[in-house]
Amino acid sequence: EIAGPPEKGRKNPSLKTVLNRALHSLFPVLTWGPKTTLATFRADLIAGLTVGVMIIPQSMSYAAIAGLDYKYGMYSSLVPLIVYAFTGTSRQLAVGPVAMISLLVEVGLKDVLTETECPGYAERTSDVPTYDICPDEYAELAFMASFLVG
Repeated sequence: EIAGPPEKGRKNPSLKTVLNRALHSLFPVLTWGPKTTLATFRADLIAGLTVGVMIIPQSMSYAAIAGLDYKYGMYSSLVPLIVYAFTGTSRQLAVGPVAMISLLVEVGLKDVLTETECPGYAERTSDVPTYDICPDEYAELAFMASFLVG
């Protein structure tokens, strides 16, 4: 409970108090943000830039492993970081794509597209993967799988 039961001898909390607690619960940045000093901001900025420099080639590689365009790897790594910066509660949690998930996406969706969804796949002459012949349809399938799995 956000408001909690009233303590003995106290009244129920006001609507303002309940909303304040709810906002602080949903957006932890409201709690720790005002306590940030210049030194901690500088350290966080350096850490963020370091992670940013490392995550760009890493996310592009994970997208390639999954059979997706590089831009999808960038989206899958940067969007969770931005969202988690405002809504996250753990300072040590790592969010973003990982190699195992990329491999599972590629293997799981390898030959799932039908001839109607990807006409060029049935006409291929060599062992070319689906994602090279119909990249947009494959990306749609990957998005749907991600949405359904979570």
